[in-house]
Amino acid sequence: MSKEGAPIRAVTADVKKGKEIPGAHLKIARILSPRKFSDPLAKIIGIVIKEIGATAMADMGKVMGVVMSKVGGAADGGRVSKMVSEKLQQK
Repeated sequence: MSKEGAPIRAVTADVKKGKEIPGAHLKIARILSPRKFSDPLAKIIGIVIKEIGATAMADMGKVMGVVMSKVGGAADGGRVSKMVSEKLQQK
């Protein structure tokens, strides 16, 4: 049994019982490992880069601001920064 399994079950059990849990999906996302969350995060970063027309590292701040406003506390800023940097360097 994984370490994240018990907390996820606890949150989902409360939701099934009809308890309203603000941000339940974010709580679950925070529990999951970065690897499990990184694919959707990479998609969000790619979309933001296209939306704002980022083409170089000089656009990093703009991209970071938009991405962090979309994902909030569900993703670690350091990880987001690393992923944005990698994507922009591929351009």
